Amino acid sequence: MSSTNPFLEQLRLALNNFSDAAWLGNHSPLAAPYFLGSIAVQANAKTAVARGQLLQQTLRHAAETLWVGPLPHSSNTLIDHVNDARRKRGNKSPNY
Repeated sequence: MSSTNPFLEQLRLALNNFSDAAWLGNHSPLAAPYFLGSIAVQANAKTAVARGQLLQQTLRHAAETLWVGPLPHSSNTLIDHVNDARRKRGNKSPNY
C-alpha cells in the first residue's frame, strides 16, 4: 500500500527497517541532522549508525508516548491489539 503523504511514506520505511540502525542512518531522511535537530547535536550523533540509533530511540519514545499502556513486544502482538481495539471501539481507539 503506497502512501500519497511523503512523511507517512518515510515513517513507514523507517518502521519497516527499524531494527537496522545502519540502514536508517544511511537511507532515512528522518535520521538526518536537520530532522533530528538538537537531539542529534546533544547526542553527538555524527555517524550514520549513531543517527540511525538515535532515530530508533526517538521512534520508540514516540510509540511509548502515544500508546496507552505497555508497548507490545512483537509486531504480531501489536497487530492483535490494534485489531482488537478496532473491533471493540471502531476507529476511535486511543492507541495509534
